[in-house]
Amino acid sequence: MEINKEDLKQIIDQIKLELDEWFKDNINLDDDFYWQMDSKECYRFAEEPNNFSLGQLTDDWTELLRLKTESEIPIKYDMYRLAAILKYLSESQKK
Repeated sequence: MEINKEDLKQIIDQIKLELDEWFKDNINLDDDFYWQMDSKECYRFAEEPNNFSLGQLTDDWTELLRLKTESEIPIKYDMYRLAAILKYLSESQKK
């Protein structure tokens, strides 16, 4: 599958607009630690994953907050950190 970068940016912008509707100004993350697995393993559904490690939402958020400083440059791993936060938020809406 191939996706268009401009389409992705437009979709992200649309989701950003809805954040005010979905969440209050301060969002409580009731959990902190989560399981993460090797990125290659999570897409190999025919094999049982066995390379787990522990992630932490507070660490992810702390690292992302550094990007509020103009002199800081995002790294690709910041997308993973943001994805972990967004995944938690999407799961919390199911409750």
